[in-house]
Amino acid sequence: MRGIKVILFILFLFGVKLLFAQNRAELDSIRHQYLSAKTDTSRILILSDWSRTIYNTNPDSSLFLARKGLQLSQKLNFLKGIGRTKRNIAYCYINSGKSDSALILLNESINYAKKTNDILCLGLINVTYGNYYDL
Repeated sequence: MRGIKVILFILFLFGVKLLFAQNRAELDSIRHQYLSAKTDTSRILILSDWSRTIYNTNPDSSLFLARKGLQLSQKLNFLKGIGRTKRNIAYCYINSGKSDSALILLNESINYAKKTNDILCLGLINVTYGNYYDL
């Protein structure tokens, strides 16, 4: 529970910066979903979605959110969250020129997505592989 409070505080600090990069209504909606989520796994999936929503406009914050989601997922052994957040981190790495690290994370995330039958994640991974090989 303490980890969730720390993340909320950090998200609040980044909130001002994010508001300038994204539509205020969209971010308020995501923040509301996060705050009203009833389980830690729901919060992780919301962090992952939030990270994915902003990675083209605010890659540093996207990477931060994805890493926090990965930490929480690993702590809870939440396989679906691990797969999604590793995919998000890989996407950020591709865009920042860390293609070797990105490929490792993509290969790991596809295994998690297959284990959990996460169709959304598998689709996103395939798109991300396309981005990787388009370099």
